[in-house]
Amino acid sequence: MIWDRDLPAGEIAATFPPTGATISEHLSVLRRAGLVEMTKVGTSRRYRARPAALAGLHGALEDAGKWRPADDLPEQALTTTSTATIVVAAVDLPTPPDTTFSALTDADLYSRWLQVPVTIDGDQFAATLEWGTEVRGRYEFAILPQLAVMSWDFDDDNVPCRGSR
Repeated sequence: MIWDRDLPAGEIAATFPPTGATISEHLSVLRRAGLVEMTKVGTSRRYRARPAALAGLHGALEDAGKWRPADDLPEQALTTTSTATIVVAAVDLPTPPDTTFSALTDADLYSRWLQVPVTIDGDQFAATLEWGTEVRGRYEFAILPQLAVMSWDFDDDNVPCRGSR
């Protein structure tokens, strides 16, 4: 409504079911975020979009067919969500990607790297760390030879990250 013209707050509010006060609050939030500008004309306030601030968003929203509520997705029944404490570890190694990838996907190389025996069976891997913690993991996603996404599960609270407690 206000992409290429300015409109009074009352006119904007009249087109939506929520109360005028609710729409006024939404317009204030948009103004504080820098997405719209407001000018006072007498006792009314007029609002206009700031196209420069919305340029990327406008292109994404102009085709209503691009967006569907998540509740309407057929895949929703296939999803699961859980909340858990996780440790995210990243290691940048001074080796070529194919060497690093092999070190994480070849049981012998992985064992040498961790300095404990590692077993790999399909997309599953396992090891017992030097202090006795059992580690079980899974290759969630892999792109040869650049990316290996792995999830790990430890049998106790001994999370093997140096410096963490």
